[in-house]
Amino acid sequence: MQMIPISRKRFLELLELQIGKKPFSFSCSTDKKVWPTPRHGLTQEEERTYLQGIYSELDQIVDIVAKERDEAGRFYLSVEGVFLSHDDRQIAGFRFVD
Repeated sequence: MQMIPISRKRFLELLELQIGKKPFSFSCSTDKKVWPTPRHGLTQEEERTYLQGIYSELDQIVDIVAKERDEAGRFYLSVEGVFLSHDDRQIAGFRFVD
């Protein structure tokens, strides 16, 4: 399993981006656009706040998700790591660097 180095401060910043229901979920497209998900189901285009290129750790997570699932999709974060929401399978962990 891949480990993503991240500071605790940055991890908390990523969690603060989450605008909807918990757990802390994000969605990504096949072209690696990523956005926080405000609720269950499809997020309409006008409701999306794209984050690719802003947080290198989030871009790294999207790369991992894209390798695990061809269609990309939703994933969620916890202190344990990155999980695919469709089966709760952990696909990456975090290594806190501070």
